[in-house]
Amino acid sequence: MNYLELVNEARSLCGLSNADLTTIVGAVDEDARFSRWVADEWRKIQMLHPDWEWMKKAMTFNTVAGTSSYSISTIGLSDFASWKQDSFRSYLTSAGQGTERFLDFYEDYEQFRDLWLYGTRETTQSMPVAITIKPDKSLLLALVPNGIYTIRGEYFSTVTAFADDTDEPEMPERFHMGIVYKTMVRYAMFESAPEVLAEGTRLWAEEKAGLELDQLPGVAY
Repeated sequence: MNYLELVNEARSLCGLSNADLTTIVGAVDEDARFSRWVADEWRKIQMLHPDWEWMKKAMTFNTVAGTSSYSISTIGLSDFASWKQDSFRSYLTSAGQGTERFLDFYEDYEQFRDLWLYGTRETTQSMPVAITIKPDKSLLLALVPNGIYTIRGEYFSTVTAFADDTDEPEMPERFHMGIVYKTMVRYAMFESAPEVLAEGTRLWAEEKAGLELDQLPGVAY
């Protein structure tokens, strides 16, 4: 369902009898509130967990000989939120992906610093074998690349927002009604409607359980 359809579905389940909206643009009063609520609840669902499967994306970049640190902007990610830490691998670009190997990931930047940014290791150029995340979220390789290597990995994207009628949630469509159920709760709290509150709360609890089972890593079957 898109943004407009979600708003109309929420209005219907909350018992509004007037005709469906044909656009979000120019909505006022109660219609404007529903539009804001739907958009806000979509944002909140995304923020429930930083590692939803639908927010996981692949990235690739090539190293520059003699350069070990690569910022988010250098890599070219415009929607970056966080790194998937166990996803990094590398291969010599000229040799092809058949030579790819996993990079040893250091979760503790200070441990990486004390091991690799020490003495001649900090300047020795060779095939990268390890990687860490700097405090500014840049990636730092060791050893310093001695040529062009292809680095592959995954990251989690930032929260997206509804703006246009046709905007759709990125999560699987079968869970889109979760946004509607959470909007029912917002409406019920605003209007002091206990029956709508109870129904929205129950439906969202069921939807949330299914969503987390399907879209959290290490949980889905």
